Amino acid sequence: MPSELQQVLEGYGIRGIRLQLVTDNPRKPVWRIRSPQGEFYLKRMAVSPGRLRFILAAMEHLERGGVRLPPVVPTVTGEPYLALGSHLYLLTRAVAGQDLDYGTHLPLIVRSLARFHRAGRGFAPPPEAEVHSHLGRWPEHYRKKLEELDHFRARAASTPNPDAFCRIFLREVPFFRQQIEATLARLADGRYDAWVEKLRAEGCLSHQDYAASNLRLVDGEVLVFDLDSVTCDLPARDLRKLFNKVMKKGQWDSTLVRRILGLYQEVYPLTADERQVVATDVMFPHLFCGAVNKYFTGRAADWPPEKLVAKLQEAIRSDRQKLRTLSAFR
Repeated sequence: MPSELQQVLEGYGIRGIRLQLVTDNPRKPVWRIRSPQGEFYLKRMAVSPGRLRFILAAMEHLERGGVRLPPVVPTVTGEPYLALGSHLYLLTRAVAGQDLDYGTHLPLIVRSLARFHRAGRGFAPPPEAEVHSHLGRWPEHYRKKLEELDHFRARAASTPNPDAFCRIFLREVPFFRQQIEATLARLADGRYDAWVEKLRAEGCLSHQDYAASNLRLVDGEVLVFDLDSVTCDLPARDLRKLFNKVMKKGQWDSTLVRRILGLYQEVYPLTADERQVVATDVMFPHLFCGAVNKYFTGRAADWPPEKLVAKLQEAIRSDRQKLRTLSAFR
């Protein structure tokens, strides 16, 4: 066992352990620990101390609001995390549960997301926390994506022998540029700003990765984990990501959109204007922009060309199809 890990485990008072690396991410590895004291997960956090204090404050607030999270285990000195050199570690108790999927467990997932957002109301980060917020920043983000597409288009157009990915991208980019311009116009109509100001005053939390893979069913309740990306933002952010997760492998369906909105609003009602803000973020071509960014920045350099093209085509299909469902958000 590496000496650093040995020191970390001593800092938690854990002995007689069996250690297994379960997430082989150089920046934020995760180990499963079995010991006489129980079973745990140890994660090296790729964040600053202030950011980690924000995450822990958000977790504490959500738990008070009824969200079930993996219990955080304190160090032997009572600290919520352990700092060793430049690394920060978080230890949580392992909780056995059932995996969830969007087919069988969709009502559970949607209602639990609404409960998460309801529990996030009133959140006020402590003074020592490094505040993480996207409130009011959507227009800036959308404009940056527009500029990025223009930059990538110039690169693709200047390529002497463009590959299949570039040819498809150059064919589709004018349409998706127009979509981004349309979403920017919608953000400027006042409804987005009104919701931002409302939640800025009330306090709010967004998970940012509320996917089935980050949920477990435990004793009839949904347990939520991996809050590394938790932020202050509109519920629309998580809702849009959920819609994309549910729909991108199949067909965008207005009936299913209405069903998801109905399930969500049983717990967290939205006004007509707020639903239109959700529709605006759904309308933005997030999948197309993501696929294109991966290609041009080399983040998927180990993928074969066929996989890159397939992902781009899937994104195009989904981002075009969903436009037919926007009336379901009224």
